[in-house]
Amino acid sequence: MLPNHPQAAEWQAFARESLEKEFAHHIDSDGVGEENPGNYFPFACNLFFPFIAAMQRQGIADYSTHPQFRNAVQYLITILTPPDPRVGGKRIIPRMGHHPGAGAIVSDLGGWAAKLLQKSAPQLAAQAQWAWQQQGGKLAFNHDLPLGLYLADPDLPAAPAPLPSRVVGRLGFVMRNRVPGDDETYCIIKSGPVWSHFQDDEGAFTFYALGVPLACDGLDLSSSDNRAINHNVITFNGAGGARGTVQSFATTSVADFGIARLPGVHGYTRHVVLVKGKAADEPDYLVLYDRVTSELAPQWNLDVHSEQPALTPYGVSFPGIREKGYGVGLDVFFLTPEKPSVTLTAGAVDTNYVSYLGTKSHWYARAAAHPGTHFLTVLLPFRGEVTEVKENPDPDMEPLLPDEPSPARATVRRLNDPRVIEVTWKGGRDLILLSHEPFTVKEGALQFTGRAGVIRLRDNTAALALLDGTQLTYGKDTLKRVGAIDPRKP
Repeated sequence: MLPNHPQAAEWQAFARESLEKEFAHHIDSDGVGEENPGNYFPFACNLFFPFIAAMQRQGIADYSTHPQFRNAVQYLITILTPPDPRVGGKRIIPRMGHHPGAGAIVSDLGGWAAKLLQKSAPQLAAQAQWAWQQQGGKLAFNHDLPLGLYLADPDLPAAPAPLPSRVVGRLGFVMRNRVPGDDETYCIIKSGPVWSHFQDDEGAFTFYALGVPLACDGLDLSSSDNRAINHNVITFNGAGGARGTVQSFATTSVADFGIARLPGVHGYTRHVVLVKGKAADEPDYLVLYDRVTSELAPQWNLDVHSEQPALTPYGVSFPGIREKGYGVGLDVFFLTPEKPSVTLTAGAVDTNYVSYLGTKSHWYARAAAHPGTHFLTVLLPFRGEVTEVKENPDPDMEPLLPDEPSPARATVRRLNDPRVIEVTWKGGRDLILLSHEPFTVKEGALQFTGRAGVIRLRDNTAALALLDGTQLTYGKDTLKRVGAIDPRKP
């Protein structure tokens, strides 16, 4: 901006040194920034993207060719949520980090990146432009400075970015299904060494199903209550776990599988299975096996964007938000322990952030247990009711009481071998094979050796996924390595 200033060269050298330090030390090879993606890493990008643009525009240096810049752009695309009804159907950067700055980030960084990359990497540029459009395509201002007019170009070509299930560097992993579409499934989990500006939230996950946010981080962004129990984690005397690692990950068209291990005195290993439908009426759902290694008493915590839930014989039923654009609930089945003591608590909604965040109502389910207890749960979404909401409701009207929960939309049980879970739903049946260590089971048409596998049975069709193991056989079909046999049609 001031090329003739006597200190211009000094300022430029300092800024370039800082940028190269960011690339070398604060961004990993997958583009994961050292700070939380819910606010601080995008904030850092808000600072160095304009500098890269200035260097490129003046012909001094083209950092758009730097691998770490491109990795950072790809990362910001990789973690995008499904279109979120809380922000008018825009994709957002997930609220990992859970503090007042970690809001509904509809960033314009994709548009800035597209303009920077249009010549050096046109394919990534088009995907970044698409990501910007998916987030609303807004033009940013920095106070009165219209940065968006300088850094973005709405007329650049856009192309949908692939959004696969994958490990995400030092952050954790993301699982997806039905992408792109209006009924996307999404689960992202924090399990990695990046730590700056995170709360006590290691192992926390965010889960969308049927295009609707359900179990989420960051529903209450009040800075005065940053306890671990407000995250979807296991806690011990109120504290969360140490920085984790991703021990295993597999993705197929039938199911995804990941293992997040948190070590130390608050240790546990979270085994996550996402069972994936193909036809519109096939359910997607999560199976969580939390194997506790701590000697302390554990507590299982879940925060769901929902109206008031109800306890059920099988666990908890969350009705969801019964408004147009939402209408998806969540049934939580406890298999281990079978009938835990579950408490339900209304979550706070910070009135300072309602218009920004879109949180309508959220409730915590917390299950305390004795030392040595492990948790095996199934989180099954369902399409629920939609109640008409008046634009100007009567402030004196009595609030609606929660409805009695409907009968469970599925039957969930463990078979003779407790490592085999059967989920029976309308029109089909699933077998989930899951353990922390390899096991072998032979029962009828089923033969399995490994730690994780899924079989989806419908009509006369069997879809198989070997997720961790050496053999999965059902009838005439056999898998000997990680992969799937999937004859289903959409």
